[in-house]
Amino acid sequence: MAAAADSGYRRLLPCACAGAATEEPEEEEQQLPNVSPSSRPTCKARLFELYGMNVVGVESMTGRFELTGLTGVGVFGAVYKAWDNCCGTVVAVKRLSGRGRRGRHGGGGDEPYSLVHTGVRDLAREAMSLYACRGKRGVAHLRPNGAYAEVSGSCDSFLVMDYAGGFNLKDLMKRRRKEPGGGRPFSENEVRRIMRRLLVGVNAIVEAGLLHRDIRPENVVVDDGTEDLKQKPTAAATTGKKKAQSKKRKMKYTICDLGMSVPAVDSPGYSPDGVLTSIYNAPEILLGSRQYDSRVDTWGLGCIMAELLDGPGEPLFDGETNLAIMGSVLRVIGAEGVKSWPGLKRLADEPQALVRRFRDSSRLREKFPGAREARVARRPALSQAGFDVLSGLLEGNPEKRLTAIAALHMPWFEGSGGLRRVIGSCAGTSF
Repeated sequence: MAAAADSGYRRLLPCACAGAATEEPEEEEQQLPNVSPSSRPTCKARLFELYGMNVVGVESMTGRFELTGLTGVGVFGAVYKAWDNCCGTVVAVKRLSGRGRRGRHGGGGDEPYSLVHTGVRDLAREAMSLYACRGKRGVAHLRPNGAYAEVSGSCDSFLVMDYAGGFNLKDLMKRRRKEPGGGRPFSENEVRRIMRRLLVGVNAIVEAGLLHRDIRPENVVVDDGTEDLKQKPTAAATTGKKKAQSKKRKMKYTICDLGMSVPAVDSPGYSPDGVLTSIYNAPEILLGSRQYDSRVDTWGLGCIMAELLDGPGEPLFDGETNLAIMGSVLRVIGAEGVKSWPGLKRLADEPQALVRRFRDSSRLREKFPGAREARVARRPALSQAGFDVLSGLLEGNPEKRLTAIAALHMPWFEGSGGLRRVIGSCAGTSF
């Protein structure tokens, strides 16, 4: 990703985020130094100087942050809930390992470090993506001076972010499945509320000039509203949280983990090495295309929507390899959309042959039936307006797939709380 990514971030970063609706005041703008993006930094501090951000030495973390619990482990690092003694608030601290230790998730060591070795560019990519999304709704926020690293780059690095919740959307789905009676599926109204928030978050990432490229339930943090962020976590506070959970509260959903994000460019040629195999990847990525746009992220949202609507809460697609997952996709949505995509002809022979083997017709409506069919099948029903959003997000032809802002304008969201304000904040965004 080297020079192209540097150039992309320099274009983004003093990015005009002003004018977008925010829940918090924006940080003061920082001016970029006049440094050529082709310069090769020799350490983390030099790289952050290039991007116009401050990097703080890890020694300054001593005595300031108290880790109170592990909240999740991602590809590039582990995320902890922590208490900031300076600001008197709960924060999230992401630890990116620069020593190649893998912990319990990769063999060796006692702590859950990253699943892969992380280097200077991994730290910079995520920090700068978070910085580009500053003040945006529905996306994780990097705190001021929230990047900590040793100048030599030989040890762990840390990102300090606003605390957005103690569990993720996948955890919430698992909790539902464990409820008495075989689990309670999410109602259509619940799914609409969650999807509205996630679409706003993805649109915010688009406005910041980025592609997330790793949208999945594990990368959506959930805040159930039961934690007091100004109270230092203690055993008593934990007990209080359990009691508070019995009350019905409105949950908030925040997109996090921008470790695989890249700046969006007008003439894309993204490296396939930057994206891991995932059942939430869009068809164009699964088929090996290097040319795609933000609609790879709305495809991921479509997969999440389907998983929420499904009674048992199981993923819609499966497979161990990109082509195996693609086969699972084509069995559900059919091959008509992918076959009509002009980019298919530019791909290798093997993925083209795979697509040609599948029928054109879609079985998506069978899996998510309307009211009449649902009564016969004894399955949860999905309204036509809801299905229009789902099928629009899971469109095989990326050129016809819904963007985030286009999805928010669909009739399914009309009359839902806050939609007028949400769409107003997206004024000027193209469909």
